[in-house]
Amino acid sequence: MFLWKAVHRILPVNTKLYQRKNALTPTCSICQEQDETIEHAILLCPWTRAVWFGSSLQIVPTVYNVGSFEKWMMNTIDKIKSETGNEQDKFLCNLGCVCWCIWKARNQHIFQQTKINPQKAIIYSEQLAAEYLNATKDFNRDNKPIGGRIGESRRIIWRPPPHNRAKVNTDVAFHSETGMAASAAVMRLTRKNHYWDNINI
Repeated sequence: MFLWKAVHRILPVNTKLYQRKNALTPTCSICQEQDETIEHAILLCPWTRAVWFGSSLQIVPTVYNVGSFEKWMMNTIDKIKSETGNEQDKFLCNLGCVCWCIWKARNQHIFQQTKINPQKAIIYSEQLAAEYLNATKDFNRDNKPIGGRIGESRRIIWRPPPHNRAKVNTDVAFHSETGMAASAAVMRLTRKNHYWDNINI
């Protein structure tokens, strides 16, 4: 949800809050030099650039290669997919985790007066990525193509929940031109007879 908000330019950065008269200034609360846009908050503030360069991604965002956050993100994802081969899931996970940890550190500085520490953000993002990859390694393994008859392969794309558990799948869509949005959820329950109940919410 955080990255979705960032890409759709609805994160509550100071420029947005100032436009809505919810902030006294559009200036970045950390560097106090530039207006805090989404690009500045996540990519271009001096401390965030230190995080990106010090992370395992070793990215160097600059005003020359960052036009908008959404374009930068798509270009970075394309580059990771084309250059990292079998490790692309790891690097894509790190990309999202670095973004989130920067935003979280920014909020902690503003609301809890914690000191900005690029090294701490780097370590936390690496830990977060490692935890996610470890938690999903079985899922990723089970979703690899499985050989069937000669010339065929089948792919497991969804697994039922364990007994006496429920699994909820959610999705959301937003149309930027009309401003319309929709969300949906499907809950699947296991029964003794192994039938499935699909509940649309």
